[in-house]
Amino acid sequence: MRSFVKALVVFTLVLGVSLTSCSTSESPVTTSPGSEAKGISLTSCSTSESPVTTSAGSEAKGKVGTRTNPVPFGSDAKVGEWKVKVTDFVADATQAVLNANVFNHPPEAGQQYVLVTLEATYDGADSGTFWIDISYRFLGNKGNTFDSGSSFAVAPNPIIDAGEAFSGAVITGDLLFAVPSDQVAGGLLILEPSFSFDDPTFFALE
Repeated sequence: MRSFVKALVVFTLVLGVSLTSCSTSESPVTTSPGSEAKGISLTSCSTSESPVTTSAGSEAKGKVGTRTNPVPFGSDAKVGEWKVKVTDFVADATQAVLNANVFNHPPEAGQQYVLVTLEATYDGADSGTFWIDISYRFLGNKGNTFDSGSSFAVAPNPIIDAGEAFSGAVITGDLLFAVPSDQVAGGLLILEPSFSFDDPTFFALE
């Protein structure tokens, strides 16, 4: 009986389920004053809960690059054949955009220009062009998305000017979006390969 209980405790520890500990003792049975019959076994048990962990003292963490767990600001992430990181974010770049080009017009009423600066390294075997290889959108805090077509203005340092890059080359440039002012705070950048079914990668901007 004791061997069986010990095995059960070890098994439940491994599974992280309820643990039951038991102890057995002999209890005499009194049949009449001054006489005793053969004792019988009494078993008492108690149950406690054991937490489940994926490794000693740690819990499982979600995948980095999702909407709920975006790539941290300034950290690299692989998107298609590019290794990308956000190096700067200007939440209200309206005046900077207007100053960058005399043909830039103010955003629509209730909107503002948002600038995201990237550094990207081409990691493919041949060559690539970032603005062709990668599509990009701004995700507002209400769940709406805004692509670069939402702005007809020219960024101060447009990433389209980076041109073709061969393996190992590093480029930098700005992504420009026109976003409703009440959706900018807490927004995210979404990048995904243009010609692939890969999942999009989300980047934190602050």
